Amino acid sequence: MPMREPASQWHVAECLLPGLTQASADSMALRVRAKLADRAGPEVVFLGSLLLPDDEVLLCLFEGEREDVLAVCDRAEVPYERVLTCVWLGLPVIPGGS
Repeated sequence: MPMREPASQWHVAECLLPGLTQASADSMALRVRAKLADRAGPEVVFLGSLLLPDDEVLLCLFEGEREDVLAVCDRAEVPYERVLTCVWLGLPVIPGGS
């Protein structure tokens, strides 16, 4: 999947969840997407998640202002430990990708 052009405001919600499975991570992603579809106001984009099953950790990546990301996570009942600002390094970004 092509990466979006990096924004100045990317955030990762770190979720530490005992018993985390791919099914529960997929369910959380559906809740986030549903809340974003209902949301009016500042734009927040859910870019996807990275599941670390051996550590029972889910990292959810968002584009948007931190306060808006926190609001979306709270509305979608994402059980995050913290929300951190992050910068994309690594694979090339494809402009206009989604």
